[in-house]
Amino acid sequence: AIDNLAQHAIGRAWNPHYNGEDKAWGEEAQAWLQDEWFGVCDVRGPNHDFKTGLYLDSIAVDRDGDFAIILTETEEGYPQIQHVPAHRIGMRRMDKTVTGGKWKGYAIEQGVILNKSNRPVAYRVLGEEEKDDQDVDAANVVFTYDPEYHDQIRGIPGFSHALNEIRDAMQSEMWEQHAMLIASTIGLIEHNEIGGADI
Repeated sequence: AIDNLAQHAIGRAWNPHYNGEDKAWGEEAQAWLQDEWFGVCDVRGPNHDFKTGLYLDSIAVDRDGDFAIILTETEEGYPQIQHVPAHRIGMRRMDKTVTGGKWKGYAIEQGVILNKSNRPVAYRVLGEEEKDDQDVDAANVVFTYDPEYHDQIRGIPGFSHALNEIRDAMQSEMWEQHAMLIASTIGLIEHNEIGGADI
């Protein structure tokens, strides 16, 4: 269902269209985006072009609840993006404040570094080891989720509201399979006086 939703919402669409007055510049910008940048925009390479990224973003919001995009660039200064899945934004300890770096003393919750107004100022991106963890300035992050209440700082998977119903449906199917298995293992043996088929 999540894949179908992403296919209908994104597919291979979302081509750039310029609506301004400078038509020549608009055509040039459209061509650059579609013919050049869309194919190489992601740091992971051409298998993760812009439209594939949008498709996976749609899946991530429904399945994981949120994701982040870091606005970055190559060593030569060419603009790129880096997708960060939900499980890589987090904390290794239950500390409630940042203990070092630019945001020392700021509150941190679920990998989101917050100011006194509860506004995200940075996101902690987990590396392979703690020494590889990075606090990325919120100005360079596009963090995407569908909020459901005012103080929410992380997303909730779209299907989470149906988890009990999904579990019940899975359990019901399992019991049906058990019932068929039991029914298929029951055999009847008939005894009569002649020891064979009834004449």
